[in-house]
Amino acid sequence: MATLFWCKIFKAPELPRKHHMVGYEPIIDSRPIKNGRPVLEKNSLSPVHHMVLYECAEDPDDYAWNEWSKGDGYYGPNKPSEWAICATPVAAWAMGSKGEFLPENVGIPIGKRGGASFYMLEVHYDNQALHEGTCSVI
Repeated sequence: MATLFWCKIFKAPELPRKHHMVGYEPIIDSRPIKNGRPVLEKNSLSPVHHMVLYECAEDPDDYAWNEWSKGDGYYGPNKPSEWAICATPVAAWAMGSKGEFLPENVGIPIGKRGGASFYMLEVHYDNQALHEGTCSVI
């Protein structure tokens, strides 16, 4: 497959008070997979093109969102239509970036009365050369 989008719901941790996200950086395991195991190879390139973390607007059906957060995620157009409320970008990363750290007096609220309860991570995989056996773990 040349390109695909994968989406996964994550539940924000239960925090006793408001916290702030002050930065982010990707941790991508881009080793090729052979016989179900990662293989260390020089110059191994990840097919991850970019990632976007979206905040999900509040939804009254906490049960469904809790169940989705336990799942493996969905590919592109197969994701549930309810996920359309996850539309506010919070963080974005693209190939070549080492991440982003906000100024000392800036933060994105999470937890008690700050930020969302659920987030959707969208990962775009781009494998135009159609390399076989590549897998990235996020």
